[in-house]
Amino acid sequence: MPSRVQATLFKTPPTPEQGRAFEALVRPPEKGKVIGDVVWLVHPDGVSASALRASDWTSAFGKFVGAARNWNTLSKIHAAAQELARAG
Repeated sequence: MPSRVQATLFKTPPTPEQGRAFEALVRPPEKGKVIGDVVWLVHPDGVSASALRASDWTSAFGKFVGAARNWNTLSKIHAAAQELARAG
């Protein structure tokens, strides 16, 4: 299931209103929550089966800069960052 959890990190955090507007667009079985500068999505049927479209993102957030990664990738980035921190 980790590959079905996705985080989109924004360069600039969306407003609470934008977050609520986006969350209202997420339909079951998907789940979504905006927390700070991250949009968390769970795609039980996979990202390719998602009903969310690019127009939904721009409808809620307008023009934005962000990067989406799945949980597997985030875990690898975290592990690499920890290794770099230990190496000093």
